[in-house]
Amino acid sequence: MNRVLLIEPDKILAAAAVHFLRQRGYRPEPHSDLQQAVMAADKHRPAAVITELQLAGRSGIELLYEFRSYPDWQNLPIVIYTSLRPAQLEPFLPALAEQNIIVLHKSQAGLSELAQVLEQVLQPAKA
Repeated sequence: MNRVLLIEPDKILAAAAVHFLRQRGYRPEPHSDLQQAVMAADKHRPAAVITELQLAGRSGIELLYEFRSYPDWQNLPIVIYTSLRPAQLEPFLPALAEQNIIVLHKSQAGLSELAQVLEQVLQPAKA
């Protein structure tokens, strides 16, 4: 069972995502606080990270740079699941694609699509 770090400030969406991911065999660990999420990732070594970019205190982009700055996390699958409009992310897309970070927009992708992407990025880990 793969541990997934879920960074989502919306408590209702986080609860729905946790329930949905548990039903699919994942062990989601939800966080709304960015610093606690980073400490949890360091302690529990998730198989993947799902994060919103609109976070209190720090930008989700800062989180991505922090994750990629640690050698152990450079290949960690990261899925951005955000309510930001595609145009708002456009300047960051080349860098995100270069780091194999997948971007899903909440307005265009539901939890089923999120689970499918998670399954794809973790496929090698399950083999």
